[in-house]
Amino acid sequence: MPKLKSLLREKKHEKFIKIPKGEPENFMDDSEFISKFRSLTEPYLSNMRIDELTNLMLKIDQSNNINSIFEYSQIDR
Repeated sequence: MPKLKSLLREKKHEKFIKIPKGEPENFMDDSEFISKFRSLTEPYLSNMRIDELTNLMLKIDQSNNINSIFEYSQIDR
C-alpha cells in the first residue's frame, strides 16, 4: 500500500495514502498535472514547447487528431 514518509526536524512522519494522485479514482486537477508535467519535461523541452504541449494535452478530449502532440514532444536540441 502506498505510504508517504518524510523526515522533518528529526521527526519521522508517515501517512497512509489509500488512492494515490493520478489513479483513475483520484485524478490530478489541471494545476497538479501541469506542475508534474513541467517538472518532468523541463530538462528536455523549451518553455514554449512545454506550454504548447500542455495546452494540447489539456484539450486532447476535444481533438480528433493527436499528431500535433507527437510533433511538440520531440526533444529540443
